[in-house]
This record gives sequence, C-alpha cells and structure tokens, in this order.
Amino acid sequence: MNPTALTTSERWSQHRETYQADGDHLRPAAGVSVVGRRSRAGFTMIELLVAITVLLVSLAAAFGSQVASFGLIDSSRDSTLAMAELERCMEEVLTKSSDNIPVDYPAGESIAGYENVRLRQQSIVTSFPDYPGSGAIPDPLEVVLQATWLDSRGRPQRLTLTTQVSR
Repeated sequence: MNPTALTTSERWSQHRETYQADGDHLRPAAGVSVVGRRSRAGFTMIELLVAITVLLVSLAAAFGSQVASFGLIDSSRDSTLAMAELERCMEEVLTKSSDNIPVDYPAGESIAGYENVRLRQQSIVTSFPDYPGSGAIPDPLEVVLQATWLDSRGRPQRLTLTTQVSR
C-alpha cells in the first residue's frame, strides 16, 4: 500500500479547519478565504444566452443549406427532364431529310407533342440561324431546338440543343 496515500477520513481531517458542515453542505469556516472556488455550481444567465445563440445560429445555417440543396435538386431534375425531351425531339427531327425539316418544323413555332409533357408550361421551338425561311436550304442546315419551361418558383428557364444536318 502506498504510505503517502490518504484515506477519506484523513483528507477530511486536513480540510476540517477550512470547511464547516452546514446541514448537507460544506461552507468555508469563519475567517477562511477560499480563493478560486465558486459557492454555486451551474451556468450563469449570460453563459446560457451565449450557448443558445450559438445553437440557433448553427441551426439556421444548417436549415438554410438544406433549403438551398432542395432548390438545386429541383433545378437539376428540371434540366435533366428538359434535356431528355430535347434529345427525343431532336431524334424525331433528324428522321426527316434536311430539305423537309424547315417545312415540317417551321422556325419559331412550338413542336406539337412536346408541349407541357413533363414540365410546367414546357414548349420546344425550332430555329434555323443560317436559313431565312425562303430560298435554297443551306448545306449543312443548322437546327436549333430550344426548350422553355417554368421552374418550381415560376421563373422561366431555357435549354438549347443544336446540331447540323447535311444532305
């Protein structure tokens, strides 16, 4: 056994002069100053307010990032659906010969069958930048399909797919 180790009763006898029993509590003896010891345990009101403020700021930041994340997910989903529709429409357009494309899909008009399919107020419109609408059809013919729709917040969105068709 360690000869320098003190038992509980020996430790109490060393501090008997410093503390006096006061009911269930110990208090400093009269005339004894106990420096560095607090008479009460717990948190002050200011400490609690600071802790609650830090907690609320961190929760607000986490909640804000979650809201932004959901917005990005919706935007990504809409763009993916719009691109799938554009690709499907472009495949349909490319089944025609380059001479028939401007006739079957007039520039500036919405393509039938691709309106309000998957997205809100969705439409796909064709344009031919190097073809004025009359005269000889250029070779190669540049075909531009543009999808427009409204996102979940009601803001207009646009996505474009371009290709060239030669004879």
